[in-house]
Amino acid sequence: MLAPTTTRFEDNSTQEGYSFVFYCDKCGWQWQSGYMPFQPQGFQLPIDEAIFGMLWSLQHREAYESANREAGVIFNRCKVCGARFCDDCLLHAQLLTCGDCLENK
Repeated sequence: MLAPTTTRFEDNSTQEGYSFVFYCDKCGWQWQSGYMPFQPQGFQLPIDEAIFGMLWSLQHREAYESANREAGVIFNRCKVCGARFCDDCLLHAQLLTCGDCLENK
């Protein structure tokens, strides 16, 4: 599984579906992924527990990776320290540098 885009994130997934929250490494601003419902993939409910677990895990991984890739577009990466931050924390758009790194230059 891919490492999370930001240092802090939450997995708010349930048995019914998948949702993730990613936080700006600088200010804590949060971005929540779209909700993705669990899909029984042609199996009629109720599904055997083992089959449900397998399907849920596969879909969870896909949902996380999709949300994580989207978060990678939402959050900017500081070219100096590598932290991920929101547009409000982007102090120098052309350099893509966070305020801490810009101040330490």
